[in-house]
Amino acid sequence: MKDGGECGRSESDGHWRGATLPLRALLIVLAATILGACPSDEPVTPDGFRVSVLTSSPRPNNLDRSAVAGLHRIERELQANVYRVHNAEPERRREMIRTQGDLGTDLVFCIGNAFEPVLFSEAASYPESIFVLLPGDARASNVASIGFHLKGAGYIAGVVAANIGQGGPIGVIHGSGPDWLDDLEDGYAAGFRTVKRGTELLEANGPEAPGELAQRGVKVALYTAQSADPSVLTAAKDAGVLLVAADPRALRQASETVFSAVAVDLPEAMVRVARESQEGSIQGRVYLYDLGSGVVQLRMNSLFDRLADEATKDSYLNALDEVTAGIVEIESLGM
Repeated sequence: MKDGGECGRSESDGHWRGATLPLRALLIVLAATILGACPSDEPVTPDGFRVSVLTSSPRPNNLDRSAVAGLHRIERELQANVYRVHNAEPERRREMIRTQGDLGTDLVFCIGNAFEPVLFSEAASYPESIFVLLPGDARASNVASIGFHLKGAGYIAGVVAANIGQGGPIGVIHGSGPDWLDDLEDGYAAGFRTVKRGTELLEANGPEAPGELAQRGVKVALYTAQSADPSVLTAAKDAGVLLVAADPRALRQASETVFSAVAVDLPEAMVRVARESQEGSIQGRVYLYDLGSGVVQLRMNSLFDRLADEATKDSYLNALDEVTAGIVEIESLGM
């Protein structure tokens, strides 16, 4: 799959392979003209499994990058013909969906909940195509969604944080990211309170947050940002606040401050849904992935090994077993 970064403010990459069909080639060129995409210079074919990713965020973000990585995996593992279209203009989202329907694309991933307001009305006109909203909870006969249940991972992280912190309030540093991070925070607080009941939850935002929380007695905090801000990581180190992150890259970026991170393998989720679509077994439902699915993971680094005594490690393993086995029954977890 070609990189479409050379196309200016709107980017597209992708191709259908095979023998040329004039009508479909014309539609591809028309789509590229309308959406600001780069038309493929390779032949077009109606054969094979065709998958598209539509993105519309004004600026590159981790969600879009992960979706493109998923598209590459689908191309490689399912031998699919893939195409990616990006346009940041909100009024073009409806056209983006219509164009993929007109092209007869088998599976269309719509990245970001901004597509939801127009998805239902447009998808109904193209019953032969399957549209997947990511993330979301939309569902219809040919509309599915992908969601992530992070409460279980948050619960385990909270148990570990309470043991490592050995007291102190529950601290949460807010950052930008998808809605599923709200679940992570709820699970984290619930897990923390199983170790220290009735603990107060303190919240803060921005680079000043670690210092503010430290002054109020927080020793370990959850940092709910999909992309960790280096200034927040530095401030946490300076304030002596340990972190559980929602960005797994922070395990390497701040290995002396971040001891645990929740990772969502979005490409793996996309491949699983695409495989069902290719096999004809996909359903108009929410494909929800949790800790036991292998798509959601709680990762630790060497800092965890240094910080955690045997009792903490036992608590971690017990919590992990309870969550993955479905033993944990806490109303606030929704489990």
